Amino acid sequence: MPTIRAIYANGHGQRCGETAPACTNWCPAPSAPAPARTAGPSSIQTLRGNLCGREVALVLCGEAHEDAVDLTRTKSILEPTMGWVDTSDAFLLRKMRHSRSNVTLQVAKKWASHAMTSENDGVLLLFHMVDSVNGVGTAKVFMPQEIEVKPGEQEENTQYFLWKDLDPDARYIHDKKAKGIEVLPEEHDSIIARRKKRLRMEGVELFDDWLIRAGRLPHVEIILEGPVRSTEVELHEDPDTAPAPIADESCQAMELDSGEEFATLLDQDMRSLRFLAEDGTGAFLQYLVRRVRDNLPSERVHFFELRELGNPDDDEVKKEFQCLVPDGQLMDLEEEWLEELQLPAPRVKTGRHGSCGVHVRHVVPSWEAFFGAASELLYFSPHVRADFVPFLACVMKTPEAPTRPKDWVLKFFEHLYCGVIADALAMLRSDPTARAFLRLRSAVHRPPGPRGRGHRSLVRRQDVRHLVPVSVAPVDRYLKAKTPGAPRTWVSALAERVRWKAPELVEKAQQWYLQVTENLLEDVKEKDPEGDYFVAWLREAHRDIFEDIDVNNPNLLRRVKEMPSLSMRTQSRNLSGIRIPFFDEAMQEILSYDPSSGPTTRRQRVLAKIIVDAFQLRMVDLASILIVMDRALAFPEGSEVVIIMYTGADHARTVQHFYQDLGFTGCPLPQKGLVGKDEFGPREPRGLRLPTYLHNFGELFGKHRAADHQRATADHGSCL
Repeated sequence: MPTIRAIYANGHGQRCGETAPACTNWCPAPSAPAPARTAGPSSIQTLRGNLCGREVALVLCGEAHEDAVDLTRTKSILEPTMGWVDTSDAFLLRKMRHSRSNVTLQVAKKWASHAMTSENDGVLLLFHMVDSVNGVGTAKVFMPQEIEVKPGEQEENTQYFLWKDLDPDARYIHDKKAKGIEVLPEEHDSIIARRKKRLRMEGVELFDDWLIRAGRLPHVEIILEGPVRSTEVELHEDPDTAPAPIADESCQAMELDSGEEFATLLDQDMRSLRFLAEDGTGAFLQYLVRRVRDNLPSERVHFFELRELGNPDDDEVKKEFQCLVPDGQLMDLEEEWLEELQLPAPRVKTGRHGSCGVHVRHVVPSWEAFFGAASELLYFSPHVRADFVPFLACVMKTPEAPTRPKDWVLKFFEHLYCGVIADALAMLRSDPTARAFLRLRSAVHRPPGPRGRGHRSLVRRQDVRHLVPVSVAPVDRYLKAKTPGAPRTWVSALAERVRWKAPELVEKAQQWYLQVTENLLEDVKEKDPEGDYFVAWLREAHRDIFEDIDVNNPNLLRRVKEMPSLSMRTQSRNLSGIRIPFFDEAMQEILSYDPSSGPTTRRQRVLAKIIVDAFQLRMVDLASILIVMDRALAFPEGSEVVIIMYTGADHARTVQHFYQDLGFTGCPLPQKGLVGKDEFGPREPRGLRLPTYLHNFGELFGKHRAADHQRATADHGSCL
């Protein structure tokens, strides 16, 4: 069996046989010394173990969802350096925040920057020269909400400065996105390529270069948290099932999207606002996916992100999926109805500078994307009104007077992601009354009032397909895995492929999926370490508290008993008594929905989104666990295999814990195989100093096994 060799040397390695004929290792090329540090993941955990007769080294790279431009800042210090940047724009000025007279420009900048932070991006400083002989004048400061760009010329004898990121590339990308201007991937990647050269001179290498070198070695498999390829699925159509009808009037009565929340969110970091023309090019993970796709054979690279199956952010991949559906075959019945009514389309909401959203030719239906909308609605676009309650309460069959309504939800998702799709659909009602509740949101808004009123009061809702592409449960057509037999979702088909070689492992993984999802939903506040669910619960069920406290640290919010009030400086808001209903309680509240009484409540909606998102979140974890098995078992018994996975830190930890339960261990590697950490300081460099075994995978196998055993024995079982 060939040994896996060192991965650093001009991308392919250089033999050292000329100086040592007996040596079979691959050694670094002297002309290309390895960089001191590697920037990208926040931590790398290496585990080793035996999987059905294969020696497997699992390299789990977890990231904190950073932007590529931030990782390529000087010495990979992510915190931006802020300062005053001169601007040629003219502004409409409202209320002035501060002013100071008889100061020089240098003093004015220092005075105005005294309380500035990176969160004050966009503050305007005006310096009006009064005495040119002595160089003194008047300085005025305006906050971002008090200024507006306008056509025209600047005031005479006045200099204009904005408090901005001093990194010109980062500022350029940020400003384009803030104005709703697309940053093309080619342009973005060209900027990063130039920045990488400077970074390498500082002794830091960006992770994509390391990964591409590793991926060119034999017996190395790359797994990324990216959209599954269109070639792995196909469209299934059921000729006996009609498309979803027009939504029930109670669904139409759900309120319009929140303009108040939209305006509030505009003041947040623009990178987090996907509804403001976020083109998806900035995140390092998406940059990494593009780099790997362009530089490694497709059979060596694998993806497992399913929550946007058929409608990913990546425009090129989206085009590939749209080719699976001929034009004109997915016309929505409700859209046809609105065309007949000739209701005008609403104006698309805009950001401070321009239009938001991208044109969608048509959506590609999948169950994964239908339920995957929950994460978009919870985390990124809470201003969008969409609702899973009607589906859970009116479409899904439930036993009469169920004592544990959660069991029915668990069984549905077990069929959907662990079995065949037909069994999941058999748990849904198909009568006309139930089918009117297949939509997450109706395309029309019916103002409150008596049911059955005419069409004159109807209003067409905003088109949010760029955010929630699959808003109708795809009972009549959906993407399925390209495998023979009964239609299966992609993750279910992956499990069946692995089951042929390791049935016990597949059963363990699928039972784990159901168990951890149920455990999470039994106490969401306590068991969601990120705290995002608790913030969503505060926003929807305790709005007065949500608006009166600092919610920028979700993890802290779920743990503390009280938070200082923003409106009453000497008082605090009590959080200790706020809890999210447990799984069965939440389902009971959802099942109490009565369409004849009007639309659902905000409490019901957020509970339904949390339940659905929990199943989706852990489904992605299940896919990541199974794809590791699939790639390892693709090699013959006795093989030595390295599997490198790059994903979010939460997914990486989940895979780590699952495989540790199977006997994988980081011992006796230095620091038990861990490099990096979960949290870094704001000015702490992000480059990781990789150990030698990540530059020479041969250290993980073969001749080192005996030495490893001796060190493990001396460790007195501390790794157990």
